[in-house]
Amino acid sequence: MAHSAAVNCLKIGRKSSRKLVTGGEDHKVNLWAIGKPNAILVSSFSLLPPLLLLWSASRLIMIL
Repeated sequence: MAHSAAVNCLKIGRKSSRKLVTGGEDHKVNLWAIGKPNAILVSSFSLLPPLLLLWSASRLIMIL
């Protein structure tokens, strides 16, 4: 499912460029496989919407 509010940030994966992550005003972070219609992982956060997403060597870093 896509976001229900504006998307604040989007980052494409560093290793394969076949995954991307989006963060939105709906307080959700969605992980997508490029070419697939639905998110493969959705996480919800109650405090603040994510403003910045970064890939490190081994994980995703989210800044609220």
